[in-house]
Amino acid sequence: MDEETPEVAIAVIEDQRASGVGTALMEAIHARARENGIARISLSVDRENPARRLYERLGYVDVEPNDENGRMILELA
Repeated sequence: MDEETPEVAIAVIEDQRASGVGTALMEAIHARARENGIARISLSVDRENPARRLYERLGYVDVEPNDENGRMILELA
């Protein structure tokens, strides 16, 4: 993204998906980022990845429409 915007990535093992683990991880990342004065964070996710719904629910938006890299951003401030 840019020098001030960290990119995050998480992975949840298959048998723990849809159990709230991903949401808890992302919310912990958001809280820590805010504590550290980070204004926004980004991630990349394929359009077909079911995790995309989680990110959208948490407020992430596409950096650009039809971005081939699947980049999304969340404004924390």
